[in-house]
Amino acid sequence: MAQAEIGLVKARATASVTRYRSAATFFGIAAVLGLAGLIALLVGLILSLATLIGPGLATLAVVGAVFLVAGILALIGKSRLAQGTAA
Repeated sequence: MAQAEIGLVKARATASVTRYRSAATFFGIAAVLGLAGLIALLVGLILSLATLIGPGLATLAVVGAVFLVAGILALIGKSRLAQGTAA
């Protein structure tokens, strides 16, 4: 009887791990594709701005804006971590 229970628990755990591994794989692929799309949008923005202000300044402006947003998000995350709240 105990062996049957152990077997059942192992089977459930294996099925659960397989399901989560599959979901994690799809989330990983979605993240990579989302990042590729974001990069494509940023390159398009640089190319569009390059016609107005030149390629160097356009690149500097877009990269500066991205770093600014990243810095703000990092500060928000740091403050939430210090407060002990994640929501």
